[in-house]
Amino acid sequence: MSFDYGAILSVVNDLLPQFGVDCTAVTTTNDYSPSNPTGETVEVVTHGKGVMDEIKAPFGEYANTVESGDMLLICTPSLKLKTGSVATIDGQDWLVVDPRPIKPANLVLAYQAHVRKA
Repeated sequence: MSFDYGAILSVVNDLLPQFGVDCTAVTTTNDYSPSNPTGETVEVVTHGKGVMDEIKAPFGEYANTVESGDMLLICTPSLKLKTGSVATIDGQDWLVVDPRPIKPANLVLAYQAHVRKA
């Protein structure tokens, strides 16, 4: 018996756009892959919606990595965040310290990212 996470994903995709703001993420990679055989630097730009919140202490096992001014970005899975991505929300750039995907199965439902001013 399997659980259908599609219903939860549709709730996320309804609520975050309703209450969030536009967000863009730029992820820079230079990994060798079949689509990038020369290993050139490639910027991947993704778009979605997000909500910023303060990090409440303690922040789980990541309590030692939180610095003054760090925030929590809760956003749609369409942003495809990775460590080192730069997310722009409300005209402010934020560096993704830890994307922390909410992924109960093989499907990212949202991100609860730890971000820092870039």
